[in-house]
Amino acid sequence: MALSKIDAANFLTGTIPQGNVANASLGAVTALPAAIPTGKVLQVSDLAQASSAQTFSSTSYADLTDVTVNITPSSTSNKILILANIGCDLHDSEGYGMQFVRGSSSIYATKTLYTLYSEGVTQVYNVNLFNYYDSPNSTSQQTYKVQIRSYNNQSMNISTSYNSNIQVMEIAG
Repeated sequence: MALSKIDAANFLTGTIPQGNVANASLGAVTALPAAIPTGKVLQVSDLAQASSAQTFSSTSYADLTDVTVNITPSSTSNKILILANIGCDLHDSEGYGMQFVRGSSSIYATKTLYTLYSEGVTQVYNVNLFNYYDSPNSTSQQTYKVQIRSYNNQSMNISTSYNSNIQVMEIAG
């Protein structure tokens, strides 16, 4: 039988079977190739929705129960887009504030002012849509939540019928 010489460099074409790739070499990958564009949504958290009614009348911020989500960024250069929809009743209120909190730190706050002008009107329904683009610079799990406060010790109610919620998305940086 005659011996044949095989040109190994040009012999293989196609894909390498998964069992032939060592996990250790895959685990050594530390960055995405430069050709992968930024701005793509990489992951989306579950929607966290208020499950019980709450009343806020203090001038100190307090957590909106159950409106908390966790996400673990895959790279320190990625951003987190935070989206919230908060429905509320105002009772003789002139203003309230809402803020996003990452961990235990406020990262974005907003203030809404209302004056109930109409005679006999003591309640107004309001929907607040607010968002923020955060840079946690971490690959550790991040916890985001919504906090609410009154500006004049008047009451503001959150009801489960208003579908108050929060959701976060990891965006490639």
